[in-house]
Amino acid sequence: MLRAKYPSYPYENKCSSQEGDNIPHSMDTTKIAQLGLPPFKTHEQMFDDCIRSLQEKGFL
Repeated sequence: MLRAKYPSYPYENKCSSQEGDNIPHSMDTTKIAQLGLPPFKTHEQMFDDCIRSLQEKGFL
């Protein structure tokens, strides 16, 4: 996803080689929604915001 959207930046091919880092996980946001909090951002929105912030600060 990031490589397709931001091809000019370097990327690692593998996140980590530590044992246990490849365990799948998920989150259930039902309780958060029931409390009336806004929904979480999608991964794409989160990464876009992060990249934009790093660009604005001159880190990228």
